[in-house]
Amino acid sequence: MSSIRILCKHALKHVPELKVGDEVLKSRFDNGCSMSNCRGKCCRLGVDLDLGEQERILEHANVVRRYMDEDQQQVSADWFGEEFADPDYPSGRAVSTRLYNGNCVFLNKDARCALQIAESQADSATGELKPFFCRAYPLTIDDGILVIDDEQSPGESRCCGPVANGSLTIFDVCAFELKHVLGTDGLSELRAIATENSRDSDPEMPT
Repeated sequence: MSSIRILCKHALKHVPELKVGDEVLKSRFDNGCSMSNCRGKCCRLGVDLDLGEQERILEHANVVRRYMDEDQQQVSADWFGEEFADPDYPSGRAVSTRLYNGNCVFLNKDARCALQIAESQADSATGELKPFFCRAYPLTIDDGILVIDDEQSPGESRCCGPVANGSLTIFDVCAFELKHVLGTDGLSELRAIATENSRDSDPEMPT
């Protein structure tokens, strides 16, 4: 049986048929594992984001600066690297946030994201500033496949790192992130696939 499943009811219009890596369905997490235990380790290396997200952040650069420390990079022209082609992003083009003093340019001395703070404090008309894939972590999309990114914060089993023989599933630990990426219908479709996958793995499971 194929280790790749297809989602068709999700919210990502630029990926009509989103594949699901087998690891998403099979990964398990420690009892007590929760995204609320996050210590921001995954944020330090920065993130790739769509050109539309970059444009929105630069449009509200003055708002973002209000929530940056004095020793953070204040020059918005130095916040992002060169753009590159990537079909996993809505525009087909993306950029990376730059590192400054060894951390993502938007990460302050308390390991908090200036974009997230600005988004929560600014007028609602500002809209979302925190990048899509920051909000989605530890989920990511790689070549059209929904996978778990465990490379940026290895060993973080308290918040998002899979472990052997854990008692919790991705639905227990990352319900918000799954809904953010897939939407309500896509999440329901993934749950149905997970149930089918469990039945295939356990022939004695009732239908």
